[in-house]
Amino acid sequence: MGWVQLAAPPGTGSVLVWCGSTTAVVSIALSPDDTAACRPSGSPASRPGMVGRMARLRLVPQNREFYALFDQAASNLVSAAQLLLELLEHYPDRKPLVAEIKDREHEGDRLTHEIVQSLHKTFVTPIDREDIYDLCTALDDILDFIDQVADELNLYGVEEVPREAIDQAGVILRAVSKLADAVGSLNGLKDVGSLLVEIHTLEDEADQLVRKGTANLFSGGMDPLVVIRWKDIHEDLEQAVDSCEHAAHVLESVYLKNR
Repeated sequence: MGWVQLAAPPGTGSVLVWCGSTTAVVSIALSPDDTAACRPSGSPASRPGMVGRMARLRLVPQNREFYALFDQAASNLVSAAQLLLELLEHYPDRKPLVAEIKDREHEGDRLTHEIVQSLHKTFVTPIDREDIYDLCTALDDILDFIDQVADELNLYGVEEVPREAIDQAGVILRAVSKLADAVGSLNGLKDVGSLLVEIHTLEDEADQLVRKGTANLFSGGMDPLVVIRWKDIHEDLEQAVDSCEHAAHVLESVYLKNR
């Protein structure tokens, strides 16, 4: 459904890509052999055996702003996780941090909207479109759970934070820090296998913490309302780590497809 026209001296060139009502010019690099292969088969410069051969082209996207936007989203996420850990460690003394986390959540929504809008406007993307969408929504999900936990502390009238919840927030911070490092390696597709493995390991640690925290709720003769509140909060903290693992799966898919 469209055509590609090549016009280039040996070693350099451009591609005019047409699809539907959209046209884009993309810079490419052609070897002398590939340039010859693109000549008509009757051309004096064509060689026997070259008829029907197609040049192998690497399309270089002009719009690479997605990398910068993802870096901003990951940095904003790390900041929110740091605030959440500080909030839980010093709650209720640091209640104003709830509003700061909300600001980070709004900034995350803005960045997600900008990424999606850029996705709709960009003809050639640096990685698969579905991967861009999946990654930005995964990062946004983590931030939503962090913001939800901060809100619940106020809404539920929490007076004391159990140690397991603080430890869960610590795992979230470590996981999003690893995730930010992996996102920063997207541009250039650097090897991030070890970072992704560490995120999976942190998810296992978080599972143990939520089980321990939930067990403690039912073993100390605690007020049933307090049990219900903290069961919800523990689960939301766990969901934040699960979302980190989902983002890691998306990144793993990106690297496997583009290496």
